[in-house]
Amino acid sequence: MGTWTGEAREPGTVDLAALSRALVTAERRTATDWTSAAPSRRAVLEGAWERLLWAGSRLGTAGMADSARTLLQGGETAAPGTVRREAARALGRLGTPGAR
Repeated sequence: MGTWTGEAREPGTVDLAALSRALVTAERRTATDWTSAAPSRRAVLEGAWERLLWAGSRLGTAGMADSARTLLQGGETAAPGTVRREAARALGRLGTPGAR
C-alpha cells in the first residue's frame, strides 16, 4: 500500500472494502475505549483515533463520514479537540462522490 496515498502498489492487491470496514470498526472501538479510559491512557488513544479518521478519509470510506459527523455534533464530551479537528478535515476529504 502506498505510504501516503492509500493506493495499492499493484492493482488488485488490497481489498479496499474490507480495509474500509476494518478502519470504521477500529475508529468506533477507539472512540468507545477513549470515553472509558483513564486520563493517562487517553493521549495514546487520541493519537490513534486521529490517524484512523485520517486513513479512512484518505481511502474514501463512507462510514467514516458518519463517525466524523457524530463526533462534531457531540462536542467536547464526544471527543477531544484534536480528534474533532481531524473529523472536520475528514469530512472535507470525504465530501466527494465515490466514497466506499
